[in-house]
Amino acid sequence: MQHRGNFVLDHSASQTMQTKPKSSFLQYIHYFRAIAIVGIVAVHCKSSFGWKNHHEEQFWSSILVYSTILFVFIAGFLFQHIQGRRFDYGDYLRKKASYVILPYLFASIPAILEKLFLSRADMMSFLPDYLKVSPDILKVVYMLLTGKHFGPFWFIPMITLVYLISPLLIYLDKQWWFYKIIFPIIFLAGLFTFNFGFEFTTIESFVFFIPIYIFGMWASRQKEYLTTLRWKLIAPLGILLALMVTLELTGVIALDTSYGAYRPEETYYLPFNFGKLKMSILCLVLLNSLYLVRQKDFPLLGFLADYSFGIYFVHLYIIRIIEMLVHKAGINFEFNSLYFILHVLLITLLCSILLIAVKKILGSRSRYVIGS
Repeated sequence: MQHRGNFVLDHSASQTMQTKPKSSFLQYIHYFRAIAIVGIVAVHCKSSFGWKNHHEEQFWSSILVYSTILFVFIAGFLFQHIQGRRFDYGDYLRKKASYVILPYLFASIPAILEKLFLSRADMMSFLPDYLKVSPDILKVVYMLLTGKHFGPFWFIPMITLVYLISPLLIYLDKQWWFYKIIFPIIFLAGLFTFNFGFEFTTIESFVFFIPIYIFGMWASRQKEYLTTLRWKLIAPLGILLALMVTLELTGVIALDTSYGAYRPEETYYLPFNFGKLKMSILCLVLLNSLYLVRQKDFPLLGFLADYSFGIYFVHLYIIRIIEMLVHKAGINFEFNSLYFILHVLLITLLCSILLIAVKKILGSRSRYVIGS
């Protein structure tokens, strides 16, 4: 399973946004969320089964890896757009506790029970030595504080750190010098970081993603200008993205955890995170592309955006169930691009059916359980 490339959106910002006056609702950012959640589902689906063709797998890796960056960018964008007007720290934290932390606790129950009663050896593999002989309640607390109990859940402890420092971010957002002097340094330094996700600590993930979150805040502050550029921005950045993907597929830039430019015959390696830069550029391309079609109605994108947080919580459970059924049936299944796309569509459909059912049963209370 590819733990590094997953993520969840600061979805409660969107829910809050929809309770604000209509003028504060940004339809193109709502659609952006739908694209991001499909990327998250796809990056986990990609590692479900083997691939018939290595080059096809590499192509999808190049397209999908670091999809979490899209969600963190949106989270920062919405934070600045909504909270930058009038910020109430207590109210902000209460909403995060209700619409992010509480659903996280509910979604964690199956994974934690599985670790405690079915896969204790797996649980012991990531526990610190001092916790291996501790009571189970302490193991549970550790798992919840780190997200180690289930692949995508590392994101919640990380984004909680962002919530906690939100007053500092609001203060910096209002200082003229921050985006002109400090932000470029933070963003550039962030392009030399690599460690985040399930295998690493919450602090490492925070260090990796905080430049992207601030990048989203900057884009929100500059949205009036950025969205006037349109094709002047989309065309050159789109060409740059195509070039970077080509360099990845030809091996000039390494993929995934070994990101960097290298020449094997010279044993030269530049530890610069091209993948992180590529996805940051993609954020601006998507921002402007979706702004161009903001007046059009895309019901499917709207639906996926509405349920994106719930899809985040349940998609890997459904992926694992499908994997288990295929393996138990003795089917030796391998992806090609068509099968992969169909698999992503199937998982997204099953997630949607499950979430609709939960929402029918719980009504408005479903937000406290599945976040949607």
